[in-house]
Amino acid sequence: MTAASLEIAREIETRCAKVGLEKMKCFWENAQEAERKFWLEFTPERLEAPRRQWKSFAEFLHVAAKQFVPLDADSKILQVGTAVLDAIYFFPEGRRFSADPLTNFYKTRLAWAYESTLDVTAVEAPCERLPFEDRAFSMVILNNMLDHVFEPSTALREARRVLRDDGLLFVGVNVFPSELCPALRTDARYDPCHPYVFSPDDVLAFLRSTGFHPIASKLHDPTDPAAPDERYFAVFALVQAPRNVPREVPGGGWRFENTGGKN
Repeated sequence: MTAASLEIAREIETRCAKVGLEKMKCFWENAQEAERKFWLEFTPERLEAPRRQWKSFAEFLHVAAKQFVPLDADSKILQVGTAVLDAIYFFPEGRRFSADPLTNFYKTRLAWAYESTLDVTAVEAPCERLPFEDRAFSMVILNNMLDHVFEPSTALREARRVLRDDGLLFVGVNVFPSELCPALRTDARYDPCHPYVFSPDDVLAFLRSTGFHPIASKLHDPTDPAAPDERYFAVFALVQAPRNVPREVPGGGWRFENTGGKN
């Protein structure tokens, strides 16, 4: 880990001290309330398009993951921060688990969304305190949640704790250019439901500072013309340093962090 990466990790890690613990709790509680309101607006018809997207995303994750770790019917796969539905509910292989701090709310208020997902073990838990044994999972998925949590470094350490020594982590998060992040972190006009703001370097620094070895990353093109600086950043990381890094991930445009290669 470089000195610059360590400095980035430390700067974000101390944000609670900078803005005050109570304010961070307020940010996090606002984010949870926003999630409740967001999902209560959904109907079965409105959920159809996201269902198709999650199914496609799950198929991509499955194919990509098998480039890095062996998976079979007995492999345990966990997704954290799943909200109502997400990729784990469509993952085509393994024993599937999900964890979210609002799981019981979703199951009570949107029970219709879970009718076809009985083979997924969904538990209510914050990402900072996962109710699973050490080294239980072959893969952990953290998609669109790292900027919503209370303590991202704790969330990553928990992911590492529950991963097997040969386990794989996938992180997907919206990011901004490094030069914009300091202002966004202190600008009250920025979405208060996202307690944290990351750049791609921040994400990689956090992964390395919590014991992960990033192996492949991809910065996607902006999807919202109204927010051209906001982009989706995806990373695959291993618990152990890899001996050989595959050079093929579906979709192309991936950077291999250990080798500098691209496909």
